[in-house]
Amino acid sequence: MHSSGGKNPLARSWRWLQSKISQGLNYWIRHLYRPFIHQALKLRYATLLLAITIFILVIGMILSGQIRSVFFPDIPENTIQVSLTLEDEAGYGLVQSQALEIEQAGQLISQQLQDEFQLDMAPIQSLALLTTDTGATLTAELSPLSSRPFSTNLIAERWEAATPALEAVRRLRFITDHEDEADISIDLRATDSATLQTASRQVQQALSNYAGVSGVQNSMKAGQPQIDLQLRPEGQAMGLTTAMLAQQIQQAYQGYEVQRIQRGKDEVKVRVRYPDEQRRSADDLNRAHIRTPEGQAVPLLAVADISSGYVAREIERIDRSRVAVITADLNKQVADANDILAALESELFQQLRLDNPGLSIVLSGEAQEEAESTGSLVIAFAVALLAIYALLAIPLKSYTQPLLIMTAIPFGIIGALLGLWLHGLSLSILAMFGILALSGVVVNDSLLLISRFNENRSLGKGVKLAMIEACCGRMRAIILTSVTTYVGLVPLILDTSESAQILIPAAVAMGYGILFATMITLILIPALVMISEDFRFSQTGKNKAEQPLPTHPQIAETSL
Repeated sequence: MHSSGGKNPLARSWRWLQSKISQGLNYWIRHLYRPFIHQALKLRYATLLLAITIFILVIGMILSGQIRSVFFPDIPENTIQVSLTLEDEAGYGLVQSQALEIEQAGQLISQQLQDEFQLDMAPIQSLALLTTDTGATLTAELSPLSSRPFSTNLIAERWEAATPALEAVRRLRFITDHEDEADISIDLRATDSATLQTASRQVQQALSNYAGVSGVQNSMKAGQPQIDLQLRPEGQAMGLTTAMLAQQIQQAYQGYEVQRIQRGKDEVKVRVRYPDEQRRSADDLNRAHIRTPEGQAVPLLAVADISSGYVAREIERIDRSRVAVITADLNKQVADANDILAALESELFQQLRLDNPGLSIVLSGEAQEEAESTGSLVIAFAVALLAIYALLAIPLKSYTQPLLIMTAIPFGIIGALLGLWLHGLSLSILAMFGILALSGVVVNDSLLLISRFNENRSLGKGVKLAMIEACCGRMRAIILTSVTTYVGLVPLILDTSESAQILIPAAVAMGYGILFATMITLILIPALVMISEDFRFSQTGKNKAEQPLPTHPQIAETSL
């Protein structure tokens, strides 16, 4: 059977396309890249200075805030959850009525947005309400993101603004993303409750003044009323004790069991206590009487002092210190938690510690989780770098060449940062995962280049000629390796579905890091090799362009 490839128009077109691409690459290598790399090697110190300048400028973009840094980015879901918590004494009826007010505000906002943007379907498709004795949860299912020109956050902001002031609300939150640790959480610890109350109010007020901060809450609940009875010396002289005083007051108001009557199968307890009209309010205590051990009835006010006040309903302690936890929600598109906490540390926390020596301030929530995760990533990154160095140094039998190859790693990170900036993404833990994976990939192209350079040097070629031929000979393989990797990530980078948003930062970091590291491999790595050879030959005094190096072991390569 004869091949029909010559008669197949599709096969001929494919061969023609391959030929044109090959001719274009060859022309680009011979007439553009070869003269360029020749000049770059000639001006190798200027090339290094330019690369360092780019590195500093991109790092400066993080310090200046052009590239935002957050621990976990806001990734809005296609639902909004409204969490309403009322005070314990609010009652189910108040919870129900206020939950309905929030629901009506959501329906109103949905209609307004539909009219404003002329949408075919309402942004809020359905509302589910679940109430308890002290709170309620509303879940709003939204229309697909592709059917509306605004974000989930905009709906939540409009909804929150349209919600009227509600009574007895302890906490009201509009949640649009994955709920984990609080965006901002500050633990105040002290042995004195008054100190804790004052400091927590100041921190609450300071947090409320920052743009992008909402839902500031204090874990120290409002105190509940309490009546205290203090036995006076006159009462002690009559033989009364504090225990006797408490027992008689309890019997007068809650009853004293004097008899039990059997009524059929049931046993009835008979209690004696004050009539209802004499025990309805705290003022009735002023008219109460106490019986002395001798059986004499005396007014309560004659033997005890009555005072009233408020006490905490719940007391939370850590390491024997009382704790007040201040939490807040944060719009990460507007504000950065690290900047806010740094400002609070310099403007408020230091002064609070000076004014209250027993007060300690501890950052918790997302800040604590960020510190723990960042520490783990730093250790993992250091171990990975050490492993990469060892794997390169053993076959190359060189201490310096692995370092030159690994130079692509920090510049790959620079490419990742530029990619995040171009796509308007923040440097987050998700992007760090991509950068960590990037570190093991970007060294491949440099390894191809250095291995060809070592091969050329083993044949007796001069340093500059060996490097130029290595760059031109391996450029096709390096370009194809990097471009195909990036093209494979493009569909994920451009995906707009909600389910892909959590993966996009890692894909962007890895894709753009590989592209930038490719340019570094083809320009900066050759310059660094020439500079290292300058130092080598400055010590031996031999001609750097002509003297061959001892043969390096060659690493197996796959032609692309």
